[in-house]
Amino acid sequence: MLFNKNRIIFSGICLLLSFSVFAQSMERVDSLKKALSVVQSDTGKVNTMTRLAFNYLNVKKTKKADEIINKAYALVKEKNLKIPYRLQWAKAEVLFYNKDASAAIDIMHTVVDETSKLSNKSEFGKATNFLAWTYLYAGKFSESIETFEKNIQFARKNKLKEIIPGAYNGLSVVYRNLDDTELQRKNLIMMADAAIKEGNKKYTAEAYFMLGDLGMEKDSNFTYAIQNYQKCLKIRKEMQDTSAISFLILRIGWNHYLNDELETALDYFLHSLEYSVPINKLTSITNAYGNIGTIYRDKKEYKKAIKYYKESIKYSMEGNDWYNLSWLYKDISDMFADLDDYPKAYENYVLHKQYSD
Repeated sequence: MLFNKNRIIFSGICLLLSFSVFAQSMERVDSLKKALSVVQSDTGKVNTMTRLAFNYLNVKKTKKADEIINKAYALVKEKNLKIPYRLQWAKAEVLFYNKDASAAIDIMHTVVDETSKLSNKSEFGKATNFLAWTYLYAGKFSESIETFEKNIQFARKNKLKEIIPGAYNGLSVVYRNLDDTELQRKNLIMMADAAIKEGNKKYTAEAYFMLGDLGMEKDSNFTYAIQNYQKCLKIRKEMQDTSAISFLILRIGWNHYLNDELETALDYFLHSLEYSVPINKLTSITNAYGNIGTIYRDKKEYKKAIKYYKESIKYSMEGNDWYNLSWLYKDISDMFADLDDYPKAYENYVLHKQYSD
């Protein structure tokens, strides 16, 4: 068992955060913190704090973002300034990630209203997309669909190509939550097409990735899944996103395994280690070694299976990966049961229960 299939309602908004993106955002955080110490005007301080908050949000440091937002609000109140719409937007994002969708919706209505008056139509489009996401998280699916669809029309009318892939992404997640696979697929295909036209590699890669997931999880069409993961992998290699590359190679290997193509799967799992080991990405390393062990178990090469299972256990212990340890010990227990070695089967089953509870 390779992947935990538990999904959260807004997972589509959380695209893979690559190391390079994280590093760039942290560099901007450091730069903005220095700027904050020298900026003179109160308005300048509020605007700098708002930019700092968004950069904290980019690297999922929600608590830090909230702290700086609260300081900005305090300064606005003290100096009797108008609350900038960007500061309100940042607060709405914090509320969103803290699972207070209702409060986020209220704020985003104000933000959308203010951005509708700007000459910069792109700001309105981005704000409207985020409002649609908050509707989705609140379980207001009809409102979310209507908002995304209207925003696509608005973006086309105003030639805002950068807004459209994100809107299709949102629609695909709405339909996933409604368990409408074909409408989810349709919107993912349109997301990929729109992203290609815009030249947005991140959204293109994400669309193909989610199409791959559909093939694997909904259709059990592993060939279709592999085709889409391969398209995603090609783009991630162009982006030099090593972390995503190692994960995708694992994903492709797993689908070959599900397709009973053991030797091909084995090659992919071994290949993934060439990317995950140098950056010490423990989740990918543990999965690769564990699945190599499972392939050798299936091939009845039990000594090799134990060797790779032990490697996976070692890295799982290092990363405190209880989920991985749980399925590893279960697979090892099943293997010993098949070999009629019931004491070892029991010993490993106990460990499986220990890490699964």
